Amino acid sequence: MEYNNIIKLLKRYCINKDEFCYVGDALSDVVACREVSVTCLSAAWSNGVGLEELKKINPNHIFNDVCSLKIFLEGTI
Repeated sequence: MEYNNIIKLLKRYCINKDEFCYVGDALSDVVACREVSVTCLSAAWSNGVGLEELKKINPNHIFNDVCSLKIFLEGTI
């Protein structure tokens, strides 16, 4: 996702950056989120994802399955 699309979402729905997170399955998603200072939650269950690369670029927000993502979100919201 291009960071311009993230900015459009934030503006359209009047969301603060600290209230927003993006679930992505690619390194480019992490990069786009960093460009606009929003949290990226990396979905590592996708076939095309290089887990080792994700660990290097986004070590604190990697989820290997939907269940672990759900648990994280429930504890955050």
